[in-house]
Amino acid sequence: MAPAPLLTLIFFLYLPLLSLHHAFAQSNTNITQGTTLSSSSANNSYRTSPSGDFAFGFYSIEGNQFLVGIWFHKIPERTLVWSANRDQPVQSGSTIQLTLDGRLGFTDSKGLETWIYNQTTGVSSGAMLDTGNFILVDSVSSILWQSFENPTDTLLPGQTFGQEKYLYSNRLEGDYRTGRFMLVMQVDGNLVLYPKGRRGLDPNGAYYASRTDGASSPVRLVFDRSGVLHLTNSSDQVIANVSSNALNSEDFYLRATIDSDGFFRLYSRRRNSNNGESWIVVSKIPNDRDACGVSGACGPNAYCVLQQDKAGCLCPQNFSFIDAKYAFDGCKQDFNRGCSAYLASDYTWAEYENVDWPTGDYERLDVNEDKCKEVCMNDCLCDLAITRNNDCWKKRMPVTEGRKRSSIAGKALFKVPLKSGPLERTKTIETIKKEDGNKTMVLVSWCLMSFSAILFILSMAAIAFAFKKGSRSRFISNNVESIEANLVSFKYAQLQEATNGFKELLGNGAYGSVYKGIMDVGREVQIAVKRLDKVVERGEKEFRTELHVIGRTHHKNLVRLLGFCDEGDQRLLIYEFMPNGSLADFLFGPTKPSWSERIQLAFGIARGITYLHEECETPIIHCDIKPQNILLDEFRTPKISDFGLAKLLQHNQTHTTTGIRGTRGYVAPEWFRNVSISTKVDVYSFGVVLLDIICCMKKSDHHDHNLEVQFVLSEWVYDCFFEGKVHELVEGDDAALGDLEQVERMVKVGLWCIQEDPSMRPSMKKVVQMLEGTIEVLAPPDSSTSWL
Repeated sequence: MAPAPLLTLIFFLYLPLLSLHHAFAQSNTNITQGTTLSSSSANNSYRTSPSGDFAFGFYSIEGNQFLVGIWFHKIPERTLVWSANRDQPVQSGSTIQLTLDGRLGFTDSKGLETWIYNQTTGVSSGAMLDTGNFILVDSVSSILWQSFENPTDTLLPGQTFGQEKYLYSNRLEGDYRTGRFMLVMQVDGNLVLYPKGRRGLDPNGAYYASRTDGASSPVRLVFDRSGVLHLTNSSDQVIANVSSNALNSEDFYLRATIDSDGFFRLYSRRRNSNNGESWIVVSKIPNDRDACGVSGACGPNAYCVLQQDKAGCLCPQNFSFIDAKYAFDGCKQDFNRGCSAYLASDYTWAEYENVDWPTGDYERLDVNEDKCKEVCMNDCLCDLAITRNNDCWKKRMPVTEGRKRSSIAGKALFKVPLKSGPLERTKTIETIKKEDGNKTMVLVSWCLMSFSAILFILSMAAIAFAFKKGSRSRFISNNVESIEANLVSFKYAQLQEATNGFKELLGNGAYGSVYKGIMDVGREVQIAVKRLDKVVERGEKEFRTELHVIGRTHHKNLVRLLGFCDEGDQRLLIYEFMPNGSLADFLFGPTKPSWSERIQLAFGIARGITYLHEECETPIIHCDIKPQNILLDEFRTPKISDFGLAKLLQHNQTHTTTGIRGTRGYVAPEWFRNVSISTKVDVYSFGVVLLDIICCMKKSDHHDHNLEVQFVLSEWVYDCFFEGKVHELVEGDDAALGDLEQVERMVKVGLWCIQEDPSMRPSMKKVVQMLEGTIEVLAPPDSSTSWL
């Protein structure tokens, strides 16, 4: 017989399992095979947990609509904690059914089915537990699916939040649609808060991070039953507290929710409150900023003002809200202005004291306010300027993170047309009333960015969100498989329909053809579909490599991969569509881009390559940097494409060997020698592209009419530089001629990049520093480039 202490230990170890079994035994008749719940039935629209604390079923919202959800059932607020269809509520007459073959789903009043669980192993029954967890089990009571593993915006005591899990805020209080903010437990061990959609565009754009990266993986967020939220490592040791306020869950209901304003709050409420008490905020993250300090508090071109500790969004003069009913989406410009036929005399200034937009600047000047106004007004590219303490920042639309604070010195100067009326700002203030009737949000009209720009960004998120749910199965469906975070598996038939039978060819690349497509996700959204023609011969491995690597690669200067198709012998990749074509089209087209545009193009491309080499999880050598592989979005932001099929470096490697890749004229000399290949091949290619950008000429387009010979561009640049004739490279470009110091700096960087000896070339990180002027650029060696 086992000793008594050992039996006691075994009993306490087994006690949690007994509790779970007991809870399920009490409730396993909640939903059995063949059970149907109806939104039209007051008595059969939900099932409660044994204590009645929680319910699963149809949750009624405005407009006689219903969410399939879980909520606190005993309290008057009936607070929702989980939903299967937050973005697509159903109507009266809808049903939830656990089918006889063990699948759980719901059918709307029009007959459209959506599956919550649709796996091969059938569900025997389902139960709503007193923890707030809804579980589906098989015939031996093994859990097949549970709501705790598929959260929406809320965590409950006893719940664990694992790596690459997401919480998304509601749109507004009482509006349960997916909102603007997300909480993510990242693979690197950081718990972070992002504006939704920004994570892919700006990997460093989190407005809160737990700073626990580097901890023994996997790191998890645990909500224990004492009401404390903490992070644990792979050994289940607590490495950080997210909240330290312990509360007895026997006396209090507890929940942790990412709210519509972007804060992650821990709430408590007495279980037996007889004095009208409701939810009380126990703690929040971040706790060091107000509502306007949250990134993305207001959309592009709007600026944030505090209204009773809540964020209100305003638009500048001559701008209006993109969505008049939802000011947080940002502002669009209500007048047309471009550089063609631009006259400074047609414009004046709208001035805003103590307002700043920290983004969008392309030039900083040490001048006073009057001079700042003058230089911006005479620059057709300058949409607004920030002036402060004899500093002047010239900016272009769109601008983000605008806010008004008494502590912000200086002012914002908006260029507006004279004919639109007086300079006083015209405002339209409306109030969005919340369900409790005593909370308001101030919205104001006037704004600043093109509708198509914000629609494109939101639509990209909509594609990923909608198709992760499937074309008919919109939540946790088997029809769509996620291979990496933010990647979606598409059916081949979907892509055939989206591309109209692959009708509109955008271009051909080394691995296949690219077609334009249109997805309908409540609105028409353009996509680019790359069909990999050579996958059978040599591309299967590289296709899988691209999926896994690009799924973890996010930078604003890289083209975003949205999804893939891996069906039979069909291999396709789905990218965001770039409406402004390639850098080659822009540089070598009939209209020469401005000097300031070319500077920003060079900076953006350099930062993108730096990310590939040094900052992404798996370092990547692109191997084919050229103007045709650099695409431009709506704002002509450069985005590097076609990098996923390049040769990958492991972390302990700096070189690799491979067959010759790249495009003639942009290929480094070492490709043609029996030597190892490193990231310096990309540095070389960037150097050639940089010279293209400076001169707006193809590599061999320069033609000396006097000598009637055609020069290679890089040779001509070398000659001009060492003969002191850099001005000839930008002849006829007044803006560049007025900025010869920057021209010479960029020329020297380009010449360093195309040194024949790879060891002489700088790293891309150093290239960025040289371009930005943070380190000195010495004169490159005076050597011939005849090997080109």
